[in-house]
Amino acid sequence: MIATQRLSGNIAASIGFGLTIACGLVLLAEGGASTLWLAVQSGAALVALTLFTPPLRRHLPHIAPALVLATPFTLVATLLLDPGLEGVHRWLNVGPMRLHIGLLLLPTLILIHARGDSRFAALSLIACAVVIGLQPDLGTALGLFLGQLPVVLWRRDRQDWLPLAASFAAVVLTFIRPDPLQP
Repeated sequence: MIATQRLSGNIAASIGFGLTIACGLVLLAEGGASTLWLAVQSGAALVALTLFTPPLRRHLPHIAPALVLATPFTLVATLLLDPGLEGVHRWLNVGPMRLHIGLLLLPTLILIHARGDSRFAALSLIACAVVIGLQPDLGTALGLFLGQLPVVLWRRDRQDWLPLAASFAAVVLTFIRPDPLQP
């Protein structure tokens, strides 16, 4: 039963990531992003999809507690430590690079939740949705919502609905207080 549930969670998470990546690339292209930027984003998506390779999936339960705890705190850190760009705070400076923390950590958090590797993943997703709504970050809010949607539809478990509702609220918040940055 648990193995079937994990397999179902992996399939649902794969579908969610695929939808998220496709929507993100379409939004970037429609917003006028350069071909180079689309290539960079596609490459980052491929790196994120390596989470589905069996060697990495085997180790995911061992690092799940740390990621579940760290993800919302690193998102909060972007609000506090990032100088921002036109009032938007979603990056952390690491040396010469500016890392978009939501794009780096949220796919893994959604996968941890879908697999059932941590009973606190749902709470972490809710906290992340609140922070993303405050940043504001429409793309990440949509990604969080679309990444969870297949999990909810596939499993139909009550524990999945509250994080989905929180991520939908983040999407609504980003429409009320739009993201001023261009793609």
